[in-house]
Amino acid sequence: MYSSVYQSKNFRNVGITRTSTANGDSTGMYIFTIILSTTVKINEYVKIEPPSTIVVTPEADQCQGIQNLAPLLSCTISNKSIYVRLMPQDSATREWATETTMKFSIGSITNPLSFELTDSFKIYLATGVGTHYYVQQINEGLTITNTEAG
Repeated sequence: MYSSVYQSKNFRNVGITRTSTANGDSTGMYIFTIILSTTVKINEYVKIEPPSTIVVTPEADQCQGIQNLAPLLSCTISNKSIYVRLMPQDSATREWATETTMKFSIGSITNPLSFELTDSFKIYLATGVGTHYYVQQINEGLTITNTEAG
């Protein structure tokens, strides 16, 4: 007997911007804006797999909430992936509703050294660090183009 399971997309939209576009720069931040398409519980994780040409270095206070998240977020790097623990900005919040926009930044990410296109970021909603139990996973891609102007 065979069965299929429909997995809805967790994210209606994901946007990624950089504060620095200089090749090889590690002083800027990457800002992630996520619009949810499903309910998400607190203490779940956003798992981010950056392209192989982008280097992530662990640092204190590396992840910061900007919108609908706590100001300081727990960040763990495991097997070249970044796990951002989702924590609310107030203690009354137990989950985020569909269509909620979350925004956070991650520092200590080194931009690619060349002007060549990179592979895409892969972004998942995970229940834990390194456990690979994904909650309705989806790959969201971003192509970063470096130019001579920056």
